[in-house]
Amino acid sequence: VRYWFLGGLSGGGVSGTAFKTNQTIEASLVRMGLSGIAEKGLWLLLVAALVVLVVRAMRWAGPVLALLANAGIALLVSPTSWSHYYVWVVPALVLMLAQVARHAYARSWQAVPWAAWAILTAVLFKLAPFHGLPDTDFPVVHMHWTWPQQLSAATYPLVGLALLLAFALPRQRGPRWDPALPVSPEPVAVAR
Repeated sequence: VRYWFLGGLSGGGVSGTAFKTNQTIEASLVRMGLSGIAEKGLWLLLVAALVVLVVRAMRWAGPVLALLANAGIALLVSPTSWSHYYVWVVPALVLMLAQVARHAYARSWQAVPWAAWAILTAVLFKLAPFHGLPDTDFPVVHMHWTWPQQLSAATYPLVGLALLLAFALPRQRGPRWDPALPVSPEPVAVAR
């Protein structure tokens, strides 16, 4: 309980810090200037919504996608997830590239958004824009940053949220989704 609720992110408490390399929802909220009940309340609301969404989606997902969703939500909702914890992006990228190949083989237009997501994710995780932000002395929180800097500081949580939403929203009632299953080719119009 202390780790999740009583450590405080403004300094070096047991629940992490608001330093730019702490890539969590909670650290992002604290860096934006929220604190106390407002910060914890918004964090709990976001966590609850994500848990409901991901648990429902994991019921129809194959084991690989369910594992990646579980890892993603754990990174996002934890008080501390340093940027190097996001090694889970590598298997996620492999899964996305498998989807690109799978849909390209089937001549499906869905290869394009999968490719775009994979490229964007790889670029953002490679660049890690938050590393270019100015450092501040401990225990100063980064509340003086502009909104573009705040967004840059939250690169991994924003990409993680987008990927979890993309995973969870579209198929909550569809058939079980497993990247190992083949995609049926779409009919191809033949020009005469």
